[in-house]
Amino acid sequence: MRILAAFLLVAGYGVALPVMFRLRAVFAERKAQWFVVFEVAVALVAAGHLLAGRPIAAAINAVAAVVLAGVWWEIGRRARRDQPATRRVRRPAGQSNPDRQWSKQRSDTDQSPP
Repeated sequence: MRILAAFLLVAGYGVALPVMFRLRAVFAERKAQWFVVFEVAVALVAAGHLLAGRPIAAAINAVAAVVLAGVWWEIGRRARRDQPATRRVRRPAGQSNPDRQWSKQRSDTDQSPP
């Protein structure tokens, strides 16, 4: 059991630490694959601590994984909420898109040399 516990701890920490160093980027850029790998690694660490007979260390790691998953979920929820609506705006006939008019005017005034 001790060898399996040591293997789980080494594998878990070996995978979790590099992700942990970039955790801010993982959250900001919503790197889901990195986050899933991190969560699995933390679960390995918790299992390793349990097999080694350290239930408090296992509980701390398990709670940390749950808290980080909650933070991940909340950041994603806020990002989706704060995004502008991406639906098309219908204008009455005869009204054109002001952005298109600006680009049309700009292309009319930009003349290349002969």
